Amino acid sequence: MNRYVLCGSAFTSRDEAYRYMAELFDFPEGAGRNLDALWDLLHDKPGSEIEIADAREIPKNLGEYGMKMLDVFGDLQREEGFSVHIFW
Repeated sequence: MNRYVLCGSAFTSRDEAYRYMAELFDFPEGAGRNLDALWDLLHDKPGSEIEIADAREIPKNLGEYGMKMLDVFGDLQREEGFSVHIFW
């Protein structure tokens, strides 16, 4: 199982959030930078354990879009082969 630890304070803007996740998850060059692409990219990593620390910083910095981004991770938790832990 691959383990990824994200820090919510790194999500300072949409661009920075996607850059940070692309580096952390080793997304392919030119990967989409929207919620649908994020779902597809994450869904291609079954057997992943994802931890998000300081998650409250994400909506604090990104507003409603940040909550939608967290929803993607919450939805991923419901999929077989994924373990997602969100710590506020």
